[in-house]
Amino acid sequence: MLKKSVFPGVARAVKASTFRKVVLVFLLLLVPLYAMSFLVYERSYRLVQDDIFSSHQTQIRNYMQVLENDVAYIRSQQLNLVNDAELNALGFLYDNMDLYDIVLAERSVQEKLETLRAGSPYVEDATVWLLAGGISISGKHGVSPLTQTDYDFIRRCTEKPAAPIAVYAGVPYMVVLSPYLMDLGETPPSETEAVALIVELDFQPFTNTIRRGEPHYDTDAFLSFSGAEELEGAAGQAGAPLAERVAAEHAGEDSGSLRLEYEGLPYIVSYQRSQALDALLLSYTPEENIFAPLHFYRGWLAVFLVLSILIVGAFAAVVYVMMHRPLHVLLGAFRRVEGGELTAAIGHRAPDEFAYIYDGFNRMLSTIRRLNREVYEQTILMQQAELKQLQQKINPHFLYNAFFSISTVSRAEGCDTASRLAQRLGQYFRFVTKEASEQVALSRELEYAQIYAEIQEMRFSNRISIEMEALPRPALADLRLPALLLQPLIENALEHGLKNKLAGGVICVGFRESGGRLMIFVEDNGDELTAQRLEEIRQARIYAPSAAGALSNIYRRLRIVFGDACAMRAARAGRGGLRIEIEIPAACGSDVQTV
Repeated sequence: MLKKSVFPGVARAVKASTFRKVVLVFLLLLVPLYAMSFLVYERSYRLVQDDIFSSHQTQIRNYMQVLENDVAYIRSQQLNLVNDAELNALGFLYDNMDLYDIVLAERSVQEKLETLRAGSPYVEDATVWLLAGGISISGKHGVSPLTQTDYDFIRRCTEKPAAPIAVYAGVPYMVVLSPYLMDLGETPPSETEAVALIVELDFQPFTNTIRRGEPHYDTDAFLSFSGAEELEGAAGQAGAPLAERVAAEHAGEDSGSLRLEYEGLPYIVSYQRSQALDALLLSYTPEENIFAPLHFYRGWLAVFLVLSILIVGAFAAVVYVMMHRPLHVLLGAFRRVEGGELTAAIGHRAPDEFAYIYDGFNRMLSTIRRLNREVYEQTILMQQAELKQLQQKINPHFLYNAFFSISTVSRAEGCDTASRLAQRLGQYFRFVTKEASEQVALSRELEYAQIYAEIQEMRFSNRISIEMEALPRPALADLRLPALLLQPLIENALEHGLKNKLAGGVICVGFRESGGRLMIFVEDNGDELTAQRLEEIRQARIYAPSAAGALSNIYRRLRIVFGDACAMRAARAGRGGLRIEIEIPAACGSDVQTV
């Protein structure tokens, strides 16, 4: 009968927790997805930021290199022109030249200045100031007289430390004086003998090139020179204050990328210093423009979170409605079975999972009914078998008494051999018929093997001797192992190894202990063991699953008791015959580990 204490607890647990567990499982499934999504977002944000930093740094370094090359080219053209013979003639022989020669020289110089201006997109104008003649020759505007402002500009350039590019009134210039073709910090030249070659620069095309490089991110650029009051770049933008912060906070660094805020808005800023130009190039991009796709993704992630919670709630409501009634029916059926009603079958028309469960429940009831019948029948059969067993216990006792009676009569008649044989046979059959335990102590197994060995020695009329070694230590006598291990091995040696030996047959049973393991071996001196026969014994007779011989039987019983801790091997004995080795743990008594 079914125990009444089982089903109520199960029913209450299922009814109370199934729905909550289903909802909890869905929530637990969503949590890793949310966590993974946020981790992916954060990781993507950092990777994009690092890539932007690296890309901007590389671009701005390349832009600065291009600018340095262009300025170096302009400088080389400037130096070539300042050494021009016609220019120097105008500068130093102006008062000694006739008007025609002056006009021709001015026109030639103007053409060369126009060539210099057209050679670079950053040259707004190239002008020669003849300080002695008080005139200027421009490649763009022609000849005009010098003003006091022009002389003040020259003096300002010479008063300040030398710089590749001078800034005056917010306009960058490159100035070369002749004959003093060195830094402007040298002693100012005489206004009566000097020639100034001034190149007016415009770096707006340069900064526009940087802006056009990344139109999607709205990247802007600023270019500033040491000592300049104004910076090159788009007026009214964040470039100037950002450049000031970089110049102040990172004065010792030639390049870098960082995140700065201006008026509450974050910017990705990359900068590159030029030692050759004594300038700072700044590229900056609003962070929002770069990470707008990621922020869009974050917004959708939040929407997904809200929708998933709503979906889980709706799913939970549907599951509650769909699962509650079928579970209630199933629990009611369990309660009826608990009350002993084994005919409480459940009908279900819908082809869903509950139909499968109900069919399983109905099959379970059918199985329970069948098992009840089988248990009843088995109980009757066991009672009958027990009765027969009690009736048959008379036969072994009659067998023991008969053997011991033969032994007594033989001893009285002087037949000691027959007496001893009958006594050993009686002991042998008592062991075989009365030993009910599947495991015996090693000492008991050795006692039985010794009895069997004496019987066989008397049987073979001393043609065969069986040697039994002593245990390595007395404590091993209590070692538990499967019963009837040694007798089949001795019998196997007699049957297959020594049956054709007329004299001198020897079987040795020995023991070796090492490393917490005990090896038991049985070997003979048979002379009919070939290499092929040995390999057959190793594979087919011991380890083959379908083998039915004594060796396979012993190996399977050892595996049942000791599992992988045991081993059984076949080898050629030192005496020439077969050697069977059994290796088991050398633990005694309660220490024996079984599987």
